[in-house]
Amino acid sequence: MGMPCVVNDIRPYLLYEYKNKENKFAIGSISRDRFIEVDESKKNTVMQAIDLMDGNHSYEEIEQTVKKETGANINAEDLYSVLEKAGLLAEKDVSAPSRSEFETLGLKLFETGITGLRSFFRAMSHLAFPTALLTAAAVIFTVVFGAVNSRYVSSVSLLGFEGHYVRNIITIVLIMGVSIMLHEFAHGITASKYGIVPQKISVSLYLYVSPIVYIKLPGLYTIRPRERISVWLAGVTVNALLLCTGFISAIILNQNGASEFAVSAMNYLWYVNLVFIVVNLCPLMPLDGYFVLATLLKIPNLRSRSFASIRNSIRNKSVQMTPGQLLYFLLSVIAMGYIFLKEIMAMAGIFAKNLDNGIGSAFWSVKHYVLLIALIITVKLVRARKIRRESI
Repeated sequence: MGMPCVVNDIRPYLLYEYKNKENKFAIGSISRDRFIEVDESKKNTVMQAIDLMDGNHSYEEIEQTVKKETGANINAEDLYSVLEKAGLLAEKDVSAPSRSEFETLGLKLFETGITGLRSFFRAMSHLAFPTALLTAAAVIFTVVFGAVNSRYVSSVSLLGFEGHYVRNIITIVLIMGVSIMLHEFAHGITASKYGIVPQKISVSLYLYVSPIVYIKLPGLYTIRPRERISVWLAGVTVNALLLCTGFISAIILNQNGASEFAVSAMNYLWYVNLVFIVVNLCPLMPLDGYFVLATLLKIPNLRSRSFASIRNSIRNKSVQMTPGQLLYFLLSVIAMGYIFLKEIMAMAGIFAKNLDNGIGSAFWSVKHYVLLIALIITVKLVRARKIRRESI
């Protein structure tokens, strides 16, 4: 007879409060960053059974004890199966990371732990609220300042970058890199304010074409919904502050006859951060806007639920989804298809445009894409070889 055993840090956390139906609880493990959803009426019964899944009680003993102490019937084996699917079993590899959508539908290129920066994040967490206030004031000032000095607002272009290839690349990479890292660190700093410890920074190629940098924050479901929203919006808040900085600086530099390169660099700063804000707030991708939307709608795992409903409907040949889930799925697929096809069409267009100059010239014109494909193949081969070695 089996003796079920689950991880020992499983606790119940209030996920969402509802006015017209039962509250929803997350019963999960911060160390695994996994949880199951349970209605409030079943919380105590489920937790009683989980507490007994310590490797010393059989399924029958668990069911009898729960019945005796709570008066409720529970199928311990079915519960154990649910916990297994959620990755909450003790015998499973604790170091095995949960796969995000970026990794499932793409390629993880790089990942590094940042738990050593815990003290830094905690110290900086005191700046989270002042930064939000500063950003709000900066946005208002930028709108007024831009309207008053509209004649000094120059168009966004890389004209000032011409003729200095190395300098241009360094400037672009530096502006984008700083903007991305400040965005992600803002998530970590705000999460630390609520007791969440940032774990890792990862870089993935989402859909194998779009580079994504994201910070892993285990246990976000343990804090209140408005605190989760604060964490998700922290990144775009910093992007808004950088946008204001770049926009105002570009106008001031233009007024004082600064070099075209300096003005272009500031224009690029605010433009890039504007793009980051728009993209990150799009709820059709697994980015900040999606998590904010799911939290406001009080629908846990809105995205995965919608995709799972489609899979189940296809598998069972019957409709098993709400109109809202179907609409969200269709719009998400369109957004994902746009991201993927946009890059493919861009590569094909550049290749065709230079084909008249010879096949060599055409391939050279898409060298960045060729290098990207080579990188993907290399990473895949190295990881496949590593898996074969570990299985021997």
